[in-house]
Amino acid sequence: MYDDLKKVIVVATGAPFSARAIVATARIVQPLSSCDIKLIYVMDVPRALAIAAPLPGEEGDAEDILSAGQDIAAREGMRAGAEVIRGRETVDTLVKYVNQHNIDLVVLGFRPDELRGLTQGLCRELYQRVPCAVLVDYIPAEC
Repeated sequence: MYDDLKKVIVVATGAPFSARAIVATARIVQPLSSCDIKLIYVMDVPRALAIAAPLPGEEGDAEDILSAGQDIAAREGMRAGAEVIRGRETVDTLVKYVNQHNIDLVVLGFRPDELRGLTQGLCRELYQRVPCAVLVDYIPAEC
């Protein structure tokens, strides 16, 4: 299934389940494919601001999260690019990115308690709307 992948994105949030999604990509996808793997951080920009408006705190967080994600990928023997994408709503931004870049697989993780990071509803909406495969790493509530 994964040997014909060309472009894969991993949604990076900085949460532990996001790190697990990076590890899952390294262990499951990367050995079976010589695809381009990129960590993506989605920056939701408030509608009151221009899309390119500076958001210093979040921009710094995004850089830290992507850098940490690349370190995790490197420890797992995987080379991964990184990119911050800006939009108004996370799912819309990801769907647009997937369509514009002909992504073959989206990898993400989530927790059922929805305390931080990607919510169950967001994940469900994403895999219903993207025109590609979605690999979900799910962490049970007791973790």
